[in-house]
Amino acid sequence: MKEITTSAYEGSSAIGDEGATVVYIGELDGTASTMDVNFTTNYDYGGGNLLIGFKVTSAASVWKSATFVGETQSTYTAFRNKNSSTREKFIPKTTFTYSAASISGPAFTVKDGSTKLSSPYAYSFGLATAGTTKTFTLSNPGTEATPISVDVSGANGFTASVQDNATSIPAGETKTLTITMPDATASGSIVVTPTGDGLSAFTFNVSGKVRDESKIYIDFNKNALPSTWTLESGWSVNST
Repeated sequence: MKEITTSAYEGSSAIGDEGATVVYIGELDGTASTMDVNFTTNYDYGGGNLLIGFKVTSAASVWKSATFVGETQSTYTAFRNKNSSTREKFIPKTTFTYSAASISGPAFTVKDGSTKLSSPYAYSFGLATAGTTKTFTLSNPGTEATPISVDVSGANGFTASVQDNATSIPAGETKTLTITMPDATASGSIVVTPTGDGLSAFTFNVSGKVRDESKIYIDFNKNALPSTWTLESGWSVNST
């Protein structure tokens, strides 16, 4: 199980399980109307899209078939087998029973929107104008304030500022971190360090190419032409 930024499969390949948390290993009883999976490893949910996978390591000697109750989707949201290209526009009905975790003392997490991030995290501004910004959320789900510091010594022109110029995040609250694109093409790193037992620094590896306003840029992504363009016979566009 892991959180991902997309809500559907854009291609014919399954999303890998790298970085996923194995929450249960053992037998599963699929003979009843519902199948309970009691986690043996806790999962810290950050609020993003969940990717859930089941891997059969040893099948029963006698079985016939399995069916699922769920909802039809407009996009491809499931794979029958991660090693095949069989996608389905379907989500099985899944119910989670959980309890909110209580974190004693200071705590620290980083999110992009509702997706919890892991350090080091790479973010590219792509082709952007100087001064373009990107905002991340720094959270403290703990019971005590979390002091933080921001190191831009390796930022190579990128700047970073914390909401209200804060040097601490109160218990149960959040602060935004805004990273700003420099006026020249660059790549660098920004490190946010929280203070507290068991807390680790978070590194943002950032990069971007400054847009030259004296030039015209045409995006040929997905092998498509701009809406006002046409191709003569014998010509084609390939973004690779």
